[in-house]
Amino acid sequence: MRKMNAFFTLVFASLKGRFFATTVSVFAVAVALAVVAVTGIVSFAIAKQAFESGRKYPLIVAAEGASETQIILSTIFHIDKPRGKIPFETYETLKKDPRVTAAFPIAAADSLGVFPIIGTNGDFLKDLGATYRGDIALADSHDAVLGATVARQLLMNIGAEFTGTHGMGGSADEAHEHGGHIYVVKGILDPTGGPEDAAVYTSYKAVWAIHSVHEVHAVQHADEHGEDHHDHDRYHLSDGMLTAVLARTGNPVQVFELQQEYSRPGLTAVNTAGAVRSFQKYFNTAGLVATFFAGLTLLIAAALILAITLMALDARRRELALLRILGIGRGTIALLIMLETLIVTVAGVVIGFLLGHGVPTLFAADISRLVGASIEPWHIGANEPAALIGALLLGQLVALIAMLRAYRMNLVEESAKN
Repeated sequence: MRKMNAFFTLVFASLKGRFFATTVSVFAVAVALAVVAVTGIVSFAIAKQAFESGRKYPLIVAAEGASETQIILSTIFHIDKPRGKIPFETYETLKKDPRVTAAFPIAAADSLGVFPIIGTNGDFLKDLGATYRGDIALADSHDAVLGATVARQLLMNIGAEFTGTHGMGGSADEAHEHGGHIYVVKGILDPTGGPEDAAVYTSYKAVWAIHSVHEVHAVQHADEHGEDHHDHDRYHLSDGMLTAVLARTGNPVQVFELQQEYSRPGLTAVNTAGAVRSFQKYFNTAGLVATFFAGLTLLIAAALILAITLMALDARRRELALLRILGIGRGTIALLIMLETLIVTVAGVVIGFLLGHGVPTLFAADISRLVGASIEPWHIGANEPAALIGALLLGQLVALIAMLRAYRMNLVEESAKN
């Protein structure tokens, strides 16, 4: 036991003597693995939300000119801006269609700070299936319902009042406050784990009323800031305009039929399931790219660890020679060097795992708001186990190389020459 304690004391003393180099090596390994972990967590959250939304609302009708991905981001995740307007008659026609079991209007043009204000109706909020406090009927144009994250971060409760800001995302460059229309919080949704947590819901009629009154002000604002009138006008949802319609049908065949019918001039119809598959491929590719660069970082870290270890061997020749003179065998010294290298690698792996899951745990609400989906901080992504095992194997390889180098050094003879 005494020999074992002395052995490990020597190992840690050696690592402490190379504190800066050891820290850099550990940090390089940790960052590479943390990137893989965070990418897997975010990709899983977005894919899960896209799948659930696609199953619930298999058809989305939006303005012509927007891509499927952009429509999904702006309508499902609320993290992008709508690219145009569609007539309210589109919603009415879809709602009356016998193939459609449910249809919901979406009018997104304003925000409350960084949180989007979504104009819709009480039926949509009920369809979410979330529990709530207060009233979510949106019976009056001044009624508002807050997502759980909005209420918590803005410290708002039922009865609180606020005004919206024109434009999405709270951009100061394009925003002006709708001070003449005061919303009153009537209801607060309980946490759902979805994008609705970070959204504010009002009646689509309120959106119409606000933008009808501010039509002249919008043109003046665009002139003052040198903006294109058409670009600025896309947020002015005056009477009879929406940004999208969400629809549910009886079966997938009907979704395909409606997609063909509503893909016409002025409209873009998206089969959400198909778009989600494309979306999933995009994030899978992003995950592979992140893993590739993380792998390169690991290789660089391994090379760094090996270089530092070999340089340390040359610098420690006298110290190691003294150990040989004291009767410590070459195998024991080689094992000492190998253990030092392994400790650096394992420390990097452990810290990388904790960093990759600990940071998302600490900032779960902020990350969820940014990506429009609830994250599961301790989810293990598909590429993470391979990255962890690869890092450990790479560390083992570096340790073996260092061990062989130390074993083959004739320390006693070199010490005698010196």
